[in-house]
Amino acid sequence: MQYDPQNMPFDKCEDEPIHIPESIQGYGFLIAFDYEDLKITVVSENTQEIFNEQLIGKHFLDLLSPEADERNFLNETFERVTKNKIRLPIKLHLKADVLKPDTESDYLAVVYDSGERYVVELEPATEFRDTYSAEQFIKLYAMTVAPRFKEMTTLEEMAKEMVSTIKYLTNMDRVVLYKFQEDFSGKVIAEAKSDDLESYNELHFPAKDIPPRPGSCIKSIG
Repeated sequence: MQYDPQNMPFDKCEDEPIHIPESIQGYGFLIAFDYEDLKITVVSENTQEIFNEQLIGKHFLDLLSPEADERNFLNETFERVTKNKIRLPIKLHLKADVLKPDTESDYLAVVYDSGERYVVELEPATEFRDTYSAEQFIKLYAMTVAPRFKEMTTLEEMAKEMVSTIKYLTNMDRVVLYKFQEDFSGKVIAEAKSDDLESYNELHFPAKDIPPRPGSCIKSIG
């Protein structure tokens, strides 16, 4: 499908749904399932590369190795991500008989509530890549980032540390932190960017630059 930027209805951006998984990095896999029966309703296209059968309609917990003591822990995790509106890292061991031959069975994963269903994003535990995995991020944050917040006395210090850490972990060209005013306009109070980019720090932006989203101020999906 082709899009014409000149004819896009940008004044209707607030009507676009945002709690819908759309894409995932090539080394990862996405599986989403219903709250009540845990039956899989959404998968990323690349799951067919590792699973030897259709996943839609299957019970998510049936994908896990029976030897792994993960089911009770997962049920508690589902409750926590919904109650606290957070993303939680876990490890999963998949059953060999649902996987294609010579396929990795150990995965690092992140679990969250999309607002409509539970979502699990997986990546092979042995996959080597330059960016940080969920497990590496938790270790880095716990050992190096979190302790520094205790020593900070101003919002400016904390803001700079946050954008710097996010840029370091994601390798994005620019990360900014907004402070919203009562009229929903925003001011950039911290920024981490590549040297060749123009700075947005201290700039003010009108509210229309960030259209309102249904429920976005009420419910966070992690």
